[in-house]
Amino acid sequence: MLGNNGDEEAVPTLITALQTEKSSMVRETVAWALGQIGGEEALKGLTSQLALETDASVLEELKKALNHCK
Repeated sequence: MLGNNGDEEAVPTLITALQTEKSSMVRETVAWALGQIGGEEALKGLTSQLALETDASVLEELKKALNHCK
């Protein structure tokens, strides 16, 4: 999994998936991965999505990921 590898090169692709993926389960997993990878770019992507997300389970994972990133 990309989150376990910590590969920051995956962050732009993960952010795109977070913004465009229809499946809430996939968005949750992407948020987790971004939280695991961390870094400024991941933090910006997570923060941006937090303001737009409407699914409660994804919002919860976004918050967890943001806490892990900091």
